Amino acid sequence: ANRWGHKYFIVYEWCMKTEYQGRGTPYWHICAWVVCFGLLQYLQGRTGTAVVSAFVKFLSLVFCAEIDVQIGNGRLNYISGYVAKDHDAVDVGLGEYVQKNANSSWLTAYRLLSKSSPCLPEVAIRLAQLSEFERSYSHVLLYPPQPAAMVNYDGRQGNFSSRMYGFYLQEKREQLVAGVPVSDSFLVWHRGREYDSCNHCVHFRGGRHNQRYEPTQVVACRYWYELTDGYWGQHSLTMLPHVYASQLLPRTFKHLDSMKNFVGMIEYLMSWNWSGTVGIVETSCDLKFHTQALPMRVGDDGQILTFGSEYTAGEPVFANDRAAFEYLLSLARRDLQFRGMRDERVGCFEQKQHANFLLYQRVARCNNEPEYECLRQEWDTLNRPKYQQRTWSPEQADAIERVKKGVSLEDEEEKQNSKRFLYISGPPGSGKTAVLLELAIWACESVQVLIVCPTGYLVHQYKSKLPDRPGIENIRVDTIQGV
Repeated sequence: ANRWGHKYFIVYEWCMKTEYQGRGTPYWHICAWVVCFGLLQYLQGRTGTAVVSAFVKFLSLVFCAEIDVQIGNGRLNYISGYVAKDHDAVDVGLGEYVQKNANSSWLTAYRLLSKSSPCLPEVAIRLAQLSEFERSYSHVLLYPPQPAAMVNYDGRQGNFSSRMYGFYLQEKREQLVAGVPVSDSFLVWHRGREYDSCNHCVHFRGGRHNQRYEPTQVVACRYWYELTDGYWGQHSLTMLPHVYASQLLPRTFKHLDSMKNFVGMIEYLMSWNWSGTVGIVETSCDLKFHTQALPMRVGDDGQILTFGSEYTAGEPVFANDRAAFEYLLSLARRDLQFRGMRDERVGCFEQKQHANFLLYQRVARCNNEPEYECLRQEWDTLNRPKYQQRTWSPEQADAIERVKKGVSLEDEEEKQNSKRFLYISGPPGSGKTAVLLELAIWACESVQVLIVCPTGYLVHQYKSKLPDRPGIENIRVDTIQGV
């Protein structure tokens, strides 16, 4: 399998994950992105069913195993199922079975046997130190920043992703000064660059002269929870070409603070006009970019979709804000599908965005300032729940008292000698979250409190449970990558 192909099909990229089933047999998941010189439907099928293609029969004979071949246009129900339930199969490391500075294969296998009594094929593969996850591409993780935080120079000097974004803006501005339209978005630009932490600069990955011979670099984006306005801020920052972060924020449109990214995107797209040159878009802020810099949209039938109105020099790309919204929604919908989200979750996202658009139109129709202020108080003001006194179990009360004592230490020597770290564990439903929130509420009147969550969904859950109490604004809830 290689990207130059043969007479049957071309394999552009592939990945393989080894898993072990309960009955002790190894199970291999292989995913490939291919171009087939024939009908792809002739390849799919499954051993033991009525649909068994010649390709499936051939693989069964070669590997003496059961085969399941599925075909999809960028998404598969099989992969979506694993993403939806976040299965342990995505864990590709030995984790707890490997000791620091002691990676001998015999020790790893011994700890593995002592811990989980695995099957023989699993022990054999791990003793041989064979890779359990292989791929044809390299990858880097990107935590897209929010446009509002990237307006100033200091904001672009934060973490790795913020610095890379700053270099992108600098390069694209220089490109515009030279009279060359912007040719790529931040996400596409990032794929061909790498950050030099020693010299604090970026350069082409592997050198610009041999980019085509290097493994494809995949930039994996960690977006916020898709029902939040922050998701739109990150999505527009990575997907839409621009040269200033402020271009993605509202400038003249009336908007609510809780949906500034949503409104900012629509206003930005409404500023696009067709240039005198076919394939070039110009904006009201003197930006020009190629239409190829925009994400490619593929329909359910596999056909490439066009965008905007028919080309007429000097005319708007989108006839109205509804057309701009539908374009943005189609981009986000397909992106979520490619990420493996099921139709139910994507459908929920679509309904939420249609509601957002109705609210955006309602705000835009405000005739006077009092009416606008009423909407802001109704939608931008947080309606927090009332604080509830709880009855704590002995274990919960002990944890609360330990934290209160650790925070309230005034003697510097006692503070230095105390163990200012507490790990709380317990089964689901034992009240860990309730204890954490109680401690945060108690401490927020005198200190700043930071609650860090692994996902945007948990951030939303914690924020929704913060009650109306003095000092509650001192509690900050954010994702690990956002801290």
